[in-house]
Amino acid sequence: GTATVTLTNTYTQDVGSLEITKTASGNTVPADTAFTITGPDNYSKTVKYSEFIEGKCTLNNLAVGEYTVSEDTATAAVENYTLTVTGNGATAAVTKDATASLTIANTYTQDVGSLKITKTFEGTPADADLSGLSFTINDGTTDTVVTYAAFTDGAYTIANIPVGTTYTVTETNAGTLIANYSLSADSVTEGTATIAKDEEAIIELTNKYTQDVGSLKITKTFEGTP
Repeated sequence: GTATVTLTNTYTQDVGSLEITKTASGNTVPADTAFTITGPDNYSKTVKYSEFIEGKCTLNNLAVGEYTVSEDTATAAVENYTLTVTGNGATAAVTKDATASLTIANTYTQDVGSLKITKTFEGTPADADLSGLSFTINDGTTDTVVTYAAFTDGAYTIANIPVGTTYTVTETNAGTLIANYSLSADSVTEGTATIAKDEEAIIELTNKYTQDVGSLKITKTFEGTP
């Protein structure tokens, strides 16, 4: 007779895992930051940072092969910060029953600008001591007081100010600075400026003085005149 033997081969695709680690310095990663993972057999998957747990996201049951992880920098951006990404587009080899890993690091650098306060005087006497003129500089939360003695060539500069900060500068003793001189009404003793990225905001202040004057009346009387 004829005996029959049936042989069946069952193939199971080798799989492994991929662990994505996300780090950041200078600021936090927005929850909507998107990561796209591509791999063998047209594999493609997008995850958001909100799905990460303690900065890590693990994908399991991935077919063995090379996987690429790309971060969408547009969704990772933070207003008024410059983003630098290290490891974006990195690849990792997933092997059987093992966990491959890669790290994408975001460095956020705060955008800054500077503030320049310029000061000019008109009508002051040649020997006037202007060093005691006082300025209150407010950045929206804190007052800082400086005097004209801290100025160089009529200017005072503050560097590395976060973008978007609004400064108000007010003179506090301009009217009493010079004895016997009055501050004119068209003087500019206060100004406001908002800081922009890589730019120098300028507040120009001008003090105009006029000398105080009065009158002298001479009266003359005579006695015993013929």
